[in-house]
Amino acid sequence: MIFAIVCMLFTIPSGFNSVVWSDFVFGVMMLVLCVITASQALKMGGGWSTIVSKFPEPEKVTFPGGILGAGVSTTLLWVVAATPGMMTNQMSIQRVCAANSAKDARKVLALSALIIAVLEVWVVIIGLTTRSLFPNLKAGEDAIGAFLGVVPSWTLALFAGFIITTILTTTDSAMQSVAVNLTNDIYHRYINPDADDKKLMSMSRIFTLVITILAILLAVNFQQVLNLLVQTYSYAASGLLIPIYVGSFVSRKRKMTSSVGLVSMLSGVIGCSVFTFCFKTFLLPAFYGIIISAVAMAVMLAVTGGKNTAPAASEE
Repeated sequence: MIFAIVCMLFTIPSGFNSVVWSDFVFGVMMLVLCVITASQALKMGGGWSTIVSKFPEPEKVTFPGGILGAGVSTTLLWVVAATPGMMTNQMSIQRVCAANSAKDARKVLALSALIIAVLEVWVVIIGLTTRSLFPNLKAGEDAIGAFLGVVPSWTLALFAGFIITTILTTTDSAMQSVAVNLTNDIYHRYINPDADDKKLMSMSRIFTLVITILAILLAVNFQQVLNLLVQTYSYAASGLLIPIYVGSFVSRKRKMTSSVGLVSMLSGVIGCSVFTFCFKTFLLPAFYGIIISAVAMAVMLAVTGGKNTAPAASEE
C-alpha cells in the first residue's frame, strides 16, 4: 500500500514528465549499482574463469551450448512470449510515440536495447557467482538472498534501495500508461471530445487515483502473479506483434486500414486462447497466436489492401 501511494504521488503532479524524470534518475542509480555489485561478485568468485570452472555443467555456460542452457521450454518461453511481449509493451510503445521524431525514437530503442543487454549480463554474473559460492543452494530463487548475505553492509543497503526504485519506476510507469489510455482513448475520444488540456489533466489524475486503489486491492488478493504475467505476455505477443511491427513494414507498400489491424489482433488473441485452454502442445500458445495473427493479416490485406499513396513519415 505504501509503495502504491508513493508511486501515485510521483505520477500525479506532472504525469508523463514525472515518470520520465524519476525513471531516468533511478535508472542511472540502478546501473551504477549493477556495476558495483557485478565487480564485487567477480572478486568474491575469484574471477570469471574460476566461476565458470566451478559450474557443474560447464557446457551450459559456453557457446553454443548455453543457448539452451535454461532448457528448451524456458528458451521457447523467452523467444515466443517474453521477448515479443516486451516488444509490444505498452509503456515502451508510448515512450517511442512521445519522441520528437523518428530519429529520436530510434535512439530511444537503441539505448533501451543496450541497457537491457547490460542488465542481462549482470543477471548472469550474479547468478553464476552465487552458484559457485553456494553449490548446494536448493532453489534458484534463493540466489539473490544468498549473495546479499556475503556482500558488505553498505552494498546491502544500496541494494535495498535498488529494489525499491525498481518497484517504484515500474509501477509509476504502469499507472501513467493506463491513465493515458483511459484519458485519451476513452474519455477524450468518446465521452468528452471538447475537453481542454486542464480538464484532461484533471481526469488523468483521477484515473491515476482509481488505478492505485485497484492495484492495492489486486495486490492484497492475488499475491502470486508470475503465471499471470506470463499469460499477459503471451496474449500481448499474439495480438500485437504482427499488427504493430509487420503492419508498420507492410504499410509502406500496402494500404493498412483499421479493420486489417483489428482482425489480425483479435485473431491472434483468440488463437492463443484456444491453444491455451483446448490443446496441449509442445510449443507455447503464443506461437500459434502469432502465426494465426499473421495469416489473418495476410487474408485481410488480400481482401482490402491496395497501394499505399500516403507520404512517408518525416525522419526529423
